[in-house]
This record gives sequence, structure tokens and C-alpha cells, in this order.
Amino acid sequence: MLRTPRDVVGLISERFYADDGDILISSCDGMQFKLHRQNLHMHSDIFPGEEVHAGDEIVDLSEDSATLDLLFQYMYRQPQPDLRHVEFEQLAKLAEAAEKYRVFAAMEICKVFMRSSLSSGKDPVIILGYAARHGYQELCAEAAPLTLNVSARDALDHLGPSHFVSWSLYRDPWVQALLDAYHPPPSGGILHKGGSSECDLWKPFVLAVIDDMGRDLATVSLISSVLEKNYERLRDCRHCKMRAQTWRDQIQRRIAELPSFQL
Repeated sequence: MLRTPRDVVGLISERFYADDGDILISSCDGMQFKLHRQNLHMHSDIFPGEEVHAGDEIVDLSEDSATLDLLFQYMYRQPQPDLRHVEFEQLAKLAEAAEKYRVFAAMEICKVFMRSSLSSGKDPVIILGYAARHGYQELCAEAAPLTLNVSARDALDHLGPSHFVSWSLYRDPWVQALLDAYHPPPSGGILHKGGSSECDLWKPFVLAVIDDMGRDLATVSLISSVLEKNYERLRDCRHCKMRAQTWRDQIQRRIAELPSFQL
């Protein structure tokens, strides 16, 4: 939306309000920025656009003032913001704005910090949505496994309809893999001491493993640690331990065959 300078009402940016600026920008929360068109043109692939005439119009943007203040720092010769001190929610907004306006100086560093946020336990579905929208396949592959337990509503909200379909097609095989993991392999005809095909230790072991897996899709990929945690239940039964290892190998083969998230 464009307005004339006499329509300006609101706060003025302390950092970006140059007397010789030739373009006036307003954030969605009413902050005014007076900037230099040449800087925006040099550092943005699409902003501000030829339809905005110098000095006689106000450009209303959908981003808030905190996001624009960070973004504009990548368009001037000055130290860039230290994103280590930026909260994840704000980082995600900046990353989206950098992509929207094609501010290359900000795009790559935002992607680096969005990736590092995965290991910090930040909301992976937000990161997956960002990566999917902007075609970052490697980041999608890293984030997608961490979204397996996200609700369908949250996934739709953050991914949008088209990428939600991709996520659903990615997630469904994991659901089936978990259901299949609940079924351990048969004894294979190996007889225990006394001629029994299954000793009294096996069923409590299986129940404990299934209970630890629960409905958490991510535990399918952690089956080794889940089994190891419960191995002591098998005591010194070599046959049951071999069967447990077969169960582990069966699940791991299934996981290796699961498709990756595809854009």
C-alpha cells in the first residue's frame, strides 16, 4: 500500500530515518523508516520496485518494526546484527523477510541460524515450513524427522496446503513403521532349555519395549537404545537376546527404506 508523506502518523525509527532519505517506509505496527533508495536497490533483488517514486509516497509493509530494523541493517555499511542474541520467533520473521525481499546478505546467515536452531530444540515445524517455502531441500531433510509428532493442525498452519501434502506423504510411512515395530519377529523355531520355543522372559520384555515406544514416531529410529534399556529383562537367555537383535535389525532395515521429505 502507498500513501503520501502528509499521511505519516506514528513512531520514527532512531536508527533509520535519514534527512536525505528518498523513500519512506512504514511497518505494520506504525514505525516510520526514511531510507535511501540506492541502498535498497543495491542490497535487495526486488525492493523497493520501480513503481515507488522517490520522496512522494509511503510504502506500507506487512512486517513489524523489529523485523524491518534488523533487515535494513543488512542494507547499509555498518556492523550486521548478532543473530546469536535474537530470539527464535524474531529470527524466523527476519528469515522470511530476507527471502521475501531477496536480501542476499541476510538470506544465508538466516538459513545458518535457522538450521542451528534445530539442535537448540526450537519448533522444527516452523523451520520445516521456512525451508520448504524457499526450496532448501537439505534443511527440509534435517527438520522433517523432528516434526513426526506434530499435530496435523499445526503442520497445516505452518506448512500451508501444498507442503502439508508433502509432509503427510512423508509421515504416513513412519506411522506404519511404528505399527509394524510393535510386532517382534517369531521365535524362528529355536528351542529353549526344556524344548520350549519361548521362555517366560520374552513377553515381559516385549511389553516393556512397546510401552517405551508408546506412540512416539521418533522412537522408531531410536529402537537400539529402547531395546538396550530393556535387555536386562532377558537376563542370561541367549536365545531371547538373539531374537531381540533380529527385532532391532528388522526395524532398522524398515527405517532405512523410508522416503525422505520431498518438496
